[in-house]
Amino acid sequence: MTLNDYLLVQGLSDEEFAQRIGRSRTAVNRYRRGLRMPDRETMLAIHRETDGAVTVESFYGLGPQAQSAPGSAA
Repeated sequence: MTLNDYLLVQGLSDEEFAQRIGRSRTAVNRYRRGLRMPDRETMLAIHRETDGAVTVESFYGLGPQAQSAPGSAA
């Protein structure tokens, strides 16, 4: 599952998720849109906060988790 899909499914804003992982809203927005790759520490925080739903593979478009849900923006 992509970060974008996760945030949509959970009904979370970039700001809410940013607070949960200790990053800025702008950083989360860039991760979500694929404009920036999270560093190792941030990726671990994302993985923990999403209970493993968002993985490093999803940021590289690898594996089934990286595929967007039908009807969602990639």
